[in-house]
Amino acid sequence: MDIQPSNQEILSAVKDLSLSVKQNTSDIKDLGGTVQDILEVINEFSDRVDERFNRIEGDIVGINSEIVGIKSETVGIKLTMVTKDELKNEFAKFETRMVSKDYLDQKLSSLKGDLVEAIRGENKKLTATVNLLAAKKVFTKDEATKVLSLESVV
Repeated sequence: MDIQPSNQEILSAVKDLSLSVKQNTSDIKDLGGTVQDILEVINEFSDRVDERFNRIEGDIVGINSEIVGIKSETVGIKLTMVTKDELKNEFAKFETRMVSKDYLDQKLSSLKGDLVEAIRGENKKLTATVNLLAAKKVFTKDEATKVLSLESVV
């Protein structure tokens, strides 16, 4: 028993199918708009990420050039560790060359003695000269006393 659909049933089924296709087509168009919106957002996000990567890449290039500069500056620098014994030896050398207070006091005292001796010798010469000139009557007794009173006192 084969039951064949009537023309009316076929026509009704075709109408339903047509409406369904139209509805699906409309849904697909709406979906297409949504997909387009999603693609635009993804594209905008991608552009921002590209900008950030470009900035980071530029920063890395700058850092690399700074590192190269630092390396070139430090090529000639030789870092060495100094041992405790080496440090003691250097300090001992420094100490032997250093002037102590006692040494300085002794040298100053000796210099003062030499200067006092030289001044006394000059005073003797001056006194002898003034007395000689007074004896020859070039100076009066008052003038001789006055010149001798100017003598250095040590």
